[in-house]
Amino acid sequence: MAAATATATAGSTWALEMHIHADYTSERIMTPNIAISFVDESSGDEYELHLSKVTSAPWQLPMVGSEERFGAIVTGEAQAPADLSQPGACLVVFNHNLWSKIDRLYFAKLTAITKSQPQARAVSFLTNSWVAGGVKRIFFTGQPSLPDGTPPGLMEARQKELASLRGEDPNTEDEGPRSGADRIYAYDVYNDLGGAGQGDPNRHDDRPILGIQGPDAKLPYPRRLRTGRKIDTNGYEAHLAPGTTPWVPYDEKFFASKQDSFSVAPLYAIGAAASSVVSQLFGAKPDINQFASFSAVEDLFSRESAVPAAKQDIMNRIDDNPFDLGDEALRKAYKGFPDTVRQAVEEQLGSPSPVPTWFPLKFLFRNEKILRLLQGLLARWPMPQVLDQRKITWQSDEEVGRQAKAGCNPFTIQVADKTFLDDSKLGPEDFAGLLGGMTLQDAISQRTLFYQDYYTVLGEGIAPQVQKLLDKKDKAVGYQYSGRGVFFQCPETKALAIVVIQLCEPDTQHWQLYSPIRSRPEIWQLAKAVYSSLDSAVHQLISHWLKTHATMEPFAIATRRQLSAMHPVFQLMQPHFRYTLDINANARSTLINAGGIVESIFTAGPCCMEFSAKVYGATWKFREQGLPADLMARGVAKQDADELHVNADELLLKDYPYAEDGLLVWDAIVEYFDMYLRMYYSDDVGSDKHVKKDDELRSWYHEIQTKGHQDAKDVNGDCWIELKDISSLVQILATMAWIGSAHHAAVNFGQYAYSAYMPNKAAFISHAIPRETVDTEGRPTGPLAELLNDYEYHFLRTLSGPIRALKTMLLVKTLSNHAQDEEYLGGASTEWALDPMARRAKAQFDVSIAEAEHTMIRRNKDGKSRARCSPSGIPYTLLYPSTQTQAVTMRNMGMTGRGIPTSVSI
Repeated sequence: MAAATATATAGSTWALEMHIHADYTSERIMTPNIAISFVDESSGDEYELHLSKVTSAPWQLPMVGSEERFGAIVTGEAQAPADLSQPGACLVVFNHNLWSKIDRLYFAKLTAITKSQPQARAVSFLTNSWVAGGVKRIFFTGQPSLPDGTPPGLMEARQKELASLRGEDPNTEDEGPRSGADRIYAYDVYNDLGGAGQGDPNRHDDRPILGIQGPDAKLPYPRRLRTGRKIDTNGYEAHLAPGTTPWVPYDEKFFASKQDSFSVAPLYAIGAAASSVVSQLFGAKPDINQFASFSAVEDLFSRESAVPAAKQDIMNRIDDNPFDLGDEALRKAYKGFPDTVRQAVEEQLGSPSPVPTWFPLKFLFRNEKILRLLQGLLARWPMPQVLDQRKITWQSDEEVGRQAKAGCNPFTIQVADKTFLDDSKLGPEDFAGLLGGMTLQDAISQRTLFYQDYYTVLGEGIAPQVQKLLDKKDKAVGYQYSGRGVFFQCPETKALAIVVIQLCEPDTQHWQLYSPIRSRPEIWQLAKAVYSSLDSAVHQLISHWLKTHATMEPFAIATRRQLSAMHPVFQLMQPHFRYTLDINANARSTLINAGGIVESIFTAGPCCMEFSAKVYGATWKFREQGLPADLMARGVAKQDADELHVNADELLLKDYPYAEDGLLVWDAIVEYFDMYLRMYYSDDVGSDKHVKKDDELRSWYHEIQTKGHQDAKDVNGDCWIELKDISSLVQILATMAWIGSAHHAAVNFGQYAYSAYMPNKAAFISHAIPRETVDTEGRPTGPLAELLNDYEYHFLRTLSGPIRALKTMLLVKTLSNHAQDEEYLGGASTEWALDPMARRAKAQFDVSIAEAEHTMIRRNKDGKSRARCSPSGIPYTLLYPSTQTQAVTMRNMGMTGRGIPTSVSI
């Protein structure tokens, strides 16, 4: 692009308006020094604008903690030369003051309107981006353009911008650690999960690299964003320096209010320090590592019930607000802890910073980590839905089945067929008296028998490794069962109940079969709890992390690298990648890393991520990630249904809230995407607008398959959807949008409701289920006798202890929160698309998604649905697109259990 000459004749007067902020600091934006130039869409010439009559008005942002934050709405006027035909882009430079904390600005909106033309022209530039100080950025207008339709003056700029984002610009340094304003997107394997001794097999914190990058690599995995940190001789990435956060480009980073709500998560789960505190809070016998009874677990959720005196004494020092625990109240509570407890806490987290005694008392307590720990330990927790007014319901066989359809992991239930019976070696005698009078053959042929498979991969690939660690007395792992659960759907009521559980003991082929008929009631209850722990692990590691977070990251990277901001697909899909790279980077450094929170609460411990990698390599297919294809692959919808459209009456598993409500959302997405894409593409094979002639689109999809998800098995072309026409593109994009929005909402925002109460979804198994051993007179002996003599204690002793239970509660509470600045399907406030045609399509989608929500609300009032409305049912709200039926408040801390964010953002 060439700069226009200074002698250009004055032409139109343009009024400019910018909405900008720097929400990472409380410093106010006054009148920023911003240089703007127009780029002529025909010639590519640059025309520098000299702003006059500049004004700046405050613009209130979401609060960060208790601090108010403000942006600015800046307006001004400028003369453009007469030979400017039409601005196709603008160049922006923020000249920041070195003495100011503001070193970058977020441009939420930038518009220009002519004032001196007979008929005013308005140009809106698509921004939604950070501009770092001293860096020239280009923003194109909001008019979408396929590559071949790019105005001639913008073609070079379009290609140059993409090359820069790929790190191919000669002026861009692609070597060394990324930092600050770098805007480079590249791929890397998961070589950043190990501890300080990664690569050293003798170190406890060594973890295998996930992602095949050499002949010896055996763990396929999606790729992540490359950070450029140094790689050692073993292929591991250098550790983050203490106190630093993972790098991601500014445009991927959380806004400050979002960062504030997420950053407390790792502080909440400091188990080593918490162990001594927990000993003061919960009744336990004979040691502090186990709950004594169900009531001891329930005491976590209510101040009204009887609680141990030590906990009650501490709670009495706390103000009445259950979440907004002020520093002063926490300081007083901490002062009441026994000296030994405070010593244990401070050994892990440091002492409160000493200050002169004449300071006001509230300034004496300055250790933020201790404050956060206390907030987590002492806050009154909301009653989880699974326990609320249904104290014993969670133990029922039907409730286990109901959660398989409408809990937080409704993605694994499959129809049972002859192949399943052959693999499981289950026969008619195993189901005698369990099928409501039906024979096993009838149940199979009438498709009323369903199952979950938590043996394949887990039993053969992970349990033996966990057992080896357990044999070495490694306390980081537990007793890793694997197995299957079989469910029967009552033909009359459509209720689903678990009827048979097969559990394989670790590192053996010894199977135990449990059922409500052949097992003692106490053993059956314990078998269900152990089986539910398998479901808990699969939920978090597979259905959640792998199938949403890890799966979406390569899509987000490829979109930045291969699709211009001018591209209609970029503008359509960008909302579905919001915050994903940042949340994943944070997760790799605090949640799924060696010794991280996930390893510390699940039975598999250090083998957790290896489990997810083996499942990815064995089962993941992109074409099965969209809802209709997924339902058909699991056999719970008719096999001859359309991969784009499955009707609720084609579901074989009845009263299935996740599928029923999900299909409403899926259909709305498909209808919207189809309408949108037909504005820009044609199915006429001779047209320049055919999808196969779009070089950027083809490069994007090719890169996803060959770089981002290069380890995915594609046998006989069954992994990927072929890109051949508009309908196939709709399916591809709808699948990605579904994963990032509705699938993630269904898997994530119900976690507190079902997993906060540990006995319902324990993450950890500490001991084996007792064998049913008796003496010569038929009296129970050994562990079985102990279980029968003190059922609640030994039941709970088998599962997570207080420390792991608390850490699990803190984790799922954090993950279940909606942020202040969340953007929801059908209600996004950010202007991701500016084309009037696109806006009309989006408005129609908003109407469709609102109608879908009204239908869901009606369904939740339908007394015929046992999954939603029976005495044991819970209204299924996880796929309500909005939170209008329960707003985000300080009291619920964002745990509304409803609302579909556009992206994987927590």
